[in-house]
Amino acid sequence: MKKISLILMLMLAFSLAFTAFADTTVTLDESVMTINGQSTIQWKSDSVPQGGFTVIVGALNPRGSDPLLQMAGQTTGKSLITGLLAPEKTYLVYVVDSDFSILDTHEYVMPSVSDFEDGLLTKKSVKVSIELRQATSDGTYKRIKSFNASDMNALASGGTGFSCMKYQMEMPQLAYARNFYVQLVFEAPNGYTFTDKAQDITFDRVNDGYQTVWWDYAGADFFDSLYTQTGSIPSGVYTIYLYWDGYFVNTLTFNVN
Repeated sequence: MKKISLILMLMLAFSLAFTAFADTTVTLDESVMTINGQSTIQWKSDSVPQGGFTVIVGALNPRGSDPLLQMAGQTTGKSLITGLLAPEKTYLVYVVDSDFSILDTHEYVMPSVSDFEDGLLTKKSVKVSIELRQATSDGTYKRIKSFNASDMNALASGGTGFSCMKYQMEMPQLAYARNFYVQLVFEAPNGYTFTDKAQDITFDRVNDGYQTVWWDYAGADFFDSLYTQTGSIPSGVYTIYLYWDGYFVNTLTFNVN
């Protein structure tokens, strides 16, 4: 996980400083189309480079720092669908070749969205909770009472484990199973934003009680990228945003001491 994000960061940084002349000309479209939380990034190109195109995205930090970079995917076509673009954020999107030479980049401002509602199921129906965890490199974990920045940075630098959390969504008994595209977006106190989860989830109908769905390692990729690309996991108040099918469901905060 750390190795991939570090290589991505270094290769793109090198490309930004020493952008090579590429044989392929790419022009990103002026806007992206978003449906149910998934955005289609499109571009025009006179050819397809060997190895195809790679699309990298990063939410701009309002404090002016470089964004945390995420690889949206690879393709030999001229478009790519991704769930990494969260509502109400501004993104830099890069299209690069297999050598990570930048073919084009464009800034996209994502629109605001309304609250989630699907019949009687609304954002008020959904309860979220977190359980802070510290995991070892083999994936075993223990529950902890609080996050401590110095401990988290030491863990990240040593490569022996990682910080994460159980993120749980709970809702009343459903009349029928439903499928939603779920985005879980983390925001650090120093302004960095990262889409930690973006996937289709089926919420099954249950006969009694409540339906619960959770991730055991939520935040692991976020904390890893934050440390790898900025050199530090800072203390302060962090925010988690939850969206279903591109609509707002919940905001939750937690502290890193």
